[in-house]
Amino acid sequence: NDMTSYNFENWTTGHPKTPYQDQVGFGFASFLLGDVDSANKNVAANQYGRRSYLAFYVNDDFKVTPKLTLNFGLRWDQSGPLWEKNGMWANFTSEVLNTNPGGWYPIEPGVPGALDFATGPETNFEGDRAWNLFAPRVGFAYRITDKAVLRGGYGLFYSPMGIQSWSGVPYGAAAAPDMFGTDRVATNAKTTPTFNWDDGYQGEFQEPGMDPNFLTWGMVAFDENTLKLAYTHQYNINLQYEFTPDTMVEATFLGNDGRRLHAGFLRRNQADRATWEAIPDPGAWVWDSGSAEAAGVPYPFPGFSGYAAMAVLPFPQVAHGPVWGPLIYVASPLGESSYRSFQVSLTRRMASGIAANISYNYSTAKGNAQTAFDETWNYTGTCSYQSQCTGIQDVNNLDESAGTVAPFDQAHVLKGLASFELPFGHGRRWLSDSSTWADAILGGWQITGIVRYNTGNAFGIDPQVWQPGWTDPPNGAVYANVVSDPNWSTKNPANAFNPGDPSSPANTYFVKENFSRPGYGELGNGSRLYSDLRGFGWANEDLGLMKYWAVSESARVQFRAEFLNIFNRHHLQDPRIRMGNSETFGQVIDTTGGPRNIQLGLRLNW
Repeated sequence: NDMTSYNFENWTTGHPKTPYQDQVGFGFASFLLGDVDSANKNVAANQYGRRSYLAFYVNDDFKVTPKLTLNFGLRWDQSGPLWEKNGMWANFTSEVLNTNPGGWYPIEPGVPGALDFATGPETNFEGDRAWNLFAPRVGFAYRITDKAVLRGGYGLFYSPMGIQSWSGVPYGAAAAPDMFGTDRVATNAKTTPTFNWDDGYQGEFQEPGMDPNFLTWGMVAFDENTLKLAYTHQYNINLQYEFTPDTMVEATFLGNDGRRLHAGFLRRNQADRATWEAIPDPGAWVWDSGSAEAAGVPYPFPGFSGYAAMAVLPFPQVAHGPVWGPLIYVASPLGESSYRSFQVSLTRRMASGIAANISYNYSTAKGNAQTAFDETWNYTGTCSYQSQCTGIQDVNNLDESAGTVAPFDQAHVLKGLASFELPFGHGRRWLSDSSTWADAILGGWQITGIVRYNTGNAFGIDPQVWQPGWTDPPNGAVYANVVSDPNWSTKNPANAFNPGDPSSPANTYFVKENFSRPGYGELGNGSRLYSDLRGFGWANEDLGLMKYWAVSESARVQFRAEFLNIFNRHHLQDPRIRMGNSETFGQVIDTTGGPRNIQLGLRLNW
C-alpha cells in the first residue's frame, strides 16, 4: 500500500539546541503546526513464489485367471524449483563469505556464511533436480471363495512440493531490510524541523542495497537438496469376508515408511555434541583471542562477542551479539517415519432396520517429522503438541529421533456408528395396523449413535534447563536424564483427584524419580517422547433421534434430537511434564472436555 507515516517530537515546539530541550515542548503542538521530525513512506515488498509440477502415469490390469487379477502402474514425478517472479529473495549459504561478521571492520578472506541474492526470476536456491523419480506400483486381488477376497499392494510414492508457507517464499526470505528499497526522511538531529507537511512529503525513494554481510534474528537458509523429493513405501494386505449379502468383515495390515521427508527444523546451526560438552564453561564470555584461549575454544573471527559455546557453532556470526538468533532452514530432506497398523472393521448396509460401521485399529507410529509446512518458525523441532514433546535434542543424531514414537500415535482406537430403525408403526414389525394417531406418536423413529474410544498419546519430559550455545541460541532442545532401569508404571488418580492441592501425592501420575535435570554444560540421555509413558485415553458417545411425519405427498416434517457427549464425559488432562516447577511436575491437576450438548430441530421438506 501507499501508507505514509509522520513523526512529531516535543522538542520541535520546545527550545531546540538547549540542554533542556527534551523537557519542554509538546508533540501534539508540533503536529498542529505540521512540523515533522521524521517521516517514512511504505515501499511495496510483495513476493510472488512460483513452482511447477509435472507428472506422468501409466497403469494396466491383467485378469490372469477368473480368480486372480494383477495391477501394475508406474508414475514419474517432477517438482520444479521454487522461484520468485521478480527475483526478490535471498539465501544464507556457506558458499558466500561474510567479510564483516563482527560488524566492526572488514576482515579477509572472510568467514563462510553470508547472503546470496537472486539475480533474477531464474535463480534457484534448492539445488539440482532429480530426474529419475520413477515410482512403481503393484497390486493383486484373489477370490478365495464366493464370499472371501484377498487383496494386497505395494507402491512407491513421491511427495510433490507446493509453496507451503504463509509468504510468497518461506519466511519472506528477502533478508536485508532494504532489499525492496526505502523511502524515508531522517531527523535533523533536534536542530530544526525536517519539513512542514504543508509542503508535502519530502522523501525520495532510495534504490535497494543488497549487503551480503547483513545479519538479523532468524536468518533463512534453503536446503541445497530440496529437490530430492520425499517418498514413502506403502504396502497393505486385506482380507474381506461377506457374512451376509449386507454384512462384511475386513481384516487389514498396512504400513508405510517415509524417507527424505522435508522438515526445516531437522537442520540447525548446532555444534557437534561431543565438542559442545567438552567446553569447560559453555557460558564463558569470549571477546578476543585471549578470552577464547582461556575458555578452551577457538576464536572465530575479530569482532566476535558471545558465549564460548557459540564459538564452535558452524556459523557463529548468526548466533553472537547483537544478532542472538537461530538459523532457520527450509525443507531439509532429512526426515523419516514409519507406521504399522492392524485393522478390523465391520460394515453393514441398512437391512432389517440396522446399519453399522465399526472399526478397531491397533497401530504404532514413529518418526521425526510431523508436518511438511515450511514456514513454521519451528527451529527447535518442538512438536505442535506442546504438552507431549520437547523437541529434537541433537540434529546430528537423527536416527535416534526417527525411532521415537510420534506425538500423534495412539496404540488402540475403537470407533463406530450405527443406525437403528425402531420396529414400530406402519410398515414395521409391530403396530403396523395402528391408528394414524398412534403411528404419529410411536412409529417411524430412528436412533443413531457415534462412539470413539482411544488410548492416550505418548509424552516427553521437559527439564527446562538453560544451556548456553545450545538452547540460547541456536535454540535447540535438551532432554531430561533417565535412570538406567526406569519404572514406567503409571496410575490413574481419578478416584483421589484433588485439584485443590496440585502437589498432593494423590495426583502423581508417573514415577518422577525416573527423571532428573541435566547439569550445566550437559545434555540429557533421555528421549523426545516415551512410548511407555502415555497420557489418558478418550471416550465419547453421541446419540441422535429422528422422526418424519408425512404432511402430504410432497411435504414432510422432520424432527431431530441430538445428544452430543451424551454421558457428559470429562477427562483428566495429561500430567505436567515441565520439571521447572517441582510441585506440579508429574501431577494431574486439571480436567478437559466439553459439556453435554442437546440440539433439537424441526424442519419442513417440500
